[in-house]
Amino acid sequence: MFFLQGGQDYQVTVEEFDLWKDMLNERDNVDFKLYDELNHLFLQGHIDYNTPSNIPHYVMEDITNWINKKK
Repeated sequence: MFFLQGGQDYQVTVEEFDLWKDMLNERDNVDFKLYDELNHLFLQGHIDYNTPSNIPHYVMEDITNWINKKK
């Protein structure tokens, strides 16, 4: 499992992310990544959800690297 969390996410909070980390901390098949500057949609800052934008390349790279690591 790979948990990604935006630090500016107010739908799913960092506190909830930390709960998942605490509950699963003894499992070796779980990874976590916090992006302090991203919101719920993994977009920079406080962008209006109706404004088109792109997920930062480093998020896509992290996902790709995690998938390739699990092969």
